[in-house]
Amino acid sequence: MKRLGLLMALALTTAAALPATAEAQTKPIQLGLVTPLQIIPQDQSVGVVRFCLIYCANEDVKYVDIGLVLKTTGQQSIFQLGGVGLGHDFKGFQWNWAGAYNTGDLTGVQLGGLGNYTVSGTGVQWSGIFNGAESFGGLQVALVNYTKTLQGLQVGIINIISEGGDIFGLPIFPFVNFDF
Repeated sequence: MKRLGLLMALALTTAAALPATAEAQTKPIQLGLVTPLQIIPQDQSVGVVRFCLIYCANEDVKYVDIGLVLKTTGQQSIFQLGGVGLGHDFKGFQWNWAGAYNTGDLTGVQLGGLGNYTVSGTGVQWSGIFNGAESFGGLQVALVNYTKTLQGLQVGIINIISEGGDIFGLPIFPFVNFDF
């Protein structure tokens, strides 16, 4: 009877561990100098915090991402503070001194010293020189703002909505442009 109980406990423990194999590639903490000189290989994900001195690359990063050049090929969420952010999808607050470049979706706030770009986004893009998007919903603030389609407001010296614009139907307008 004891053996049967022990065997059942072992089977339950093994079964409980099986669904977690997909998350086995997610490690809580990443410390790195430059890829590949980092604790977690670049094809794995970081679950809590990534701290990178020069350049780090990982699949996904959740919660906190701090470093000089930060690259993510999958999803990133919550908070990024760095020099340059390179990623695919981002949800949260992205603050990079030079700027950020996302090849997927942005949901949240993207602050950049020089410029920001995302394929599609919802939220706020704010930079010193340039903001760009293929499709954006929300607020863009920079010297030059560009998007193909916009559901929102642009504030800057040059504002371009290449497929729209509600001010006299013009795609380029100084100071403010919008399309709702």
